[in-house]
Amino acid sequence: MAAVSVSEAARLTGKNRKTIQRAVADGKLSKSQDAAGRVSIDVSELERVFGKLSPTVAAQSHGQMSLDVQPSVSDLEARIRHLEAENSELRHTAELAQAVSAERATQIQHITQAMHLLESAMGGEGKQKQEPEKRRWWQFR
Repeated sequence: MAAVSVSEAARLTGKNRKTIQRAVADGKLSKSQDAAGRVSIDVSELERVFGKLSPTVAAQSHGQMSLDVQPSVSDLEARIRHLEAENSELRHTAELAQAVSAERATQIQHITQAMHLLESAMGGEGKQKQEPEKRRWWQFR
């Protein structure tokens, strides 16, 4: 069988990396090292200690492992139906948001027109602001 790294072994077994390292240190799992000092663990050792591995594993030509998960056609069709329904809901939500945005823009336009009418009816009375009388610092007591 092919050998995998400690991180890959942890991912395949669903365990933490420290758990794998502890099993190696305790002698429950055997390891091998290459010339560069990289630790690798045989997949059959993982199955012996931790039981059946959760995902399907296929060995590649260079000895490393990769996940080879092949969902069935019915699973893919169900996923497509789910995504199409979600897409439809999102489109509907976007249309509602657009309608609310247009309604708010109309309301803002009406309020702006009302403000202009009020300002013109006042005849410019409220436009000039009177500045407060300037007082020197010693007059604030």
